[in-house]
Amino acid sequence: MRRIALLTKNAFRGMMHARSLYLWLLAAILIAMRLLPLILIPNPRVPGGLNPAMQARLAELIRYRTPNTMAGGLNDWSLLCIVFGILVGATAVSKEINTKTIITTLARPVERWELLFGKWIAIQLFAIASLAIGLALFEAAATYFHVTFSSIVWMGLAHALVATLLYSGIAIALSTVLSPTLSGAIAVLTAFLPGLISFLLEDTARYRHAVGVALDYIVPPGYANLYTMAVRAGAVLDYSVQYKTLFENLGYGVLVFVLGCVIFTRREIRLG
Repeated sequence: MRRIALLTKNAFRGMMHARSLYLWLLAAILIAMRLLPLILIPNPRVPGGLNPAMQARLAELIRYRTPNTMAGGLNDWSLLCIVFGILVGATAVSKEINTKTIITTLARPVERWELLFGKWIAIQLFAIASLAIGLALFEAAATYFHVTFSSIVWMGLAHALVATLLYSGIAIALSTVLSPTLSGAIAVLTAFLPGLISFLLEDTARYRHAVGVALDYIVPPGYANLYTMAVRAGAVLDYSVQYKTLFENLGYGVLVFVLGCVIFTRREIRLG
């Protein structure tokens, strides 16, 4: 346990020094771009001369403009955390091999799975720190614009954190046998598959529906954006369904990560 804690500490320190400022700077720019229209045009009006249906639609969009902006910004922030986890996970093995630091690391009484596990835990710690900063910033912005996040926001953050764990675990597992580019690409593809599966399940064509059913059994449910519900007054969330999704993602991520550790333990490392 002490070795894992030390490996986690070193990996987390490397993330904080090398990448965190870039991620948080990008996120700050994203926040500014999100909030700029609200500042420049605080009270837009529905233009005249439109049919009643269009006027009603535009009025609804204007009514929820500010809450949706807050929800969309927090969702973008969460997606950045997930993407960061994939990038770090995909380069977890190759970076150690290319810099040859894996020689000194494994020369000590350190198991290969401990090395991967330390990096995986460090990614989650960084995701927690990033999500906490994002929540604080958007809570401050929401207070300024008189928007209230309901308790559903915590379930949204839980989905973001578990999704980071899931896809970074997939990326780390794949990086034990594939290149960083291919590992990251497959992890990203896995993140997009749930949307495609929903489309296939609703398809009336027998072949495409069958493909959707098959993929639904082997692909995790993935990230769910709940932030829009968190800014809607009176929104009701089925927590039993959300917990089921979280546990499915968690179980899949752990299973794939363990498989990656087994492969990495048996793999012959060539420094080239």
